[in-house]
Amino acid sequence: MQSLYEKKYQGGGMLWYSVRDDLFAPFSIKTANYTKDWQLKIYAILAQRFPIIRNLMLYLRIWRRKRQAVDIEDLHSMATIVIGHFSASKLLPHLSPDLHEYRTVVRDPLMRMWSHYNHFQAHKGGVGQRVVPDYKKMVFEEFAMLPEMRNYQTQATGSDLSIFKHIGTTEKLDVFCKNISLIDGTSMLPWVNHFGGTLPELSSDFIETFRIAHAQDYQFYNLVLEKVSQSVLEPHNLFQPSK
Repeated sequence: MQSLYEKKYQGGGMLWYSVRDDLFAPFSIKTANYTKDWQLKIYAILAQRFPIIRNLMLYLRIWRRKRQAVDIEDLHSMATIVIGHFSASKLLPHLSPDLHEYRTVVRDPLMRMWSHYNHFQAHKGGVGQRVVPDYKKMVFEEFAMLPEMRNYQTQATGSDLSIFKHIGTTEKLDVFCKNISLIDGTSMLPWVNHFGGTLPELSSDFIETFRIAHAQDYQFYNLVLEKVSQSVLEPHNLFQPSK
């Protein structure tokens, strides 16, 4: 999706938020280091085997981001689109939902947690999202039940669907991208997951415990599924001023 957005919104108006430096900066800083699929695969291998390479790249990127950072108060005049892993409430005071479109994509809570765990393991804890627990070797079941991981998805989205002009699911990403005109009606998106693996067999007791612990995430996800099933594929412009 990042690549599709970058292709559609070229220039300096596409900003990317990173929790590592809490700054908004041009997305081109991120893609200047690696953009192609084969480059991402090589990076994933190197990041897992040689953390120092990843850390050096991150330090370089943070330095460049600080030089080109955009103040949050200036987003309304400087940004065409803002992407990243952040809570919607972070931008609401600065980009009114009456004047801007908010979009988000959510995922099945268990599969989202498994993906998060894979990144956590590959990067020795430095996943660069809202909450980064202290790294130590732990099994998935332990990671998934950490207090800071509880209802992690809802922490970002909140529970108010009305904020979002467009909302989709990872499992039906093609539908979401067609709705917002990132792809045409015949395009299919390749599934890219460089840090993923097959979800291990989990006990029914754990799955039930997980569902109870992350009840808010499941409630929100089910609401999104219902909304997505009722959606009609219509093109929309990003951040189109309200009439």
